[in-house]
Amino acid sequence: MQALTIRTRIPGMGLLLFAQYVETRYATLLLAGDPTGIGYLLKNSVVDMPAFVAALEEIASGKTVLGPEVATQLVRGAYAHKGLDRLSSREVQVLEQMAQGMSNAGIAQKLHLSIGGVEKNISSISL
Repeated sequence: MQALTIRTRIPGMGLLLFAQYVETRYATLLLAGDPTGIGYLLKNSVVDMPAFVAALEEIASGKTVLGPEVATQLVRGAYAHKGLDRLSSREVQVLEQMAQGMSNAGIAQKLHLSIGGVEKNISSISL
């Protein structure tokens, strides 16, 4: 949390978090404002000094540097939090019926939809 305090007190200060593991909540808070000059790398991902120095130079120039594991975790977290929230109530109903093993025809009959309507909802869920 010290990085957040530093960033609040000295806006624009370049920061590199060099961590053992990804804390997505913390990373999200840090990147939520102005992400320029922020870096978040895992210790095990920096395998040579030139790569580490290059990351520092990128941060010093105002760029954002995220290690691949950090980026992956942030994306997964974003999808996990928005997954069901992004679905309409009808899409949730269709998904519930699918989870119970119902066929498209069975879902259509139960929810009073056409089979095409069920397929449209399934397509929307999959996006």
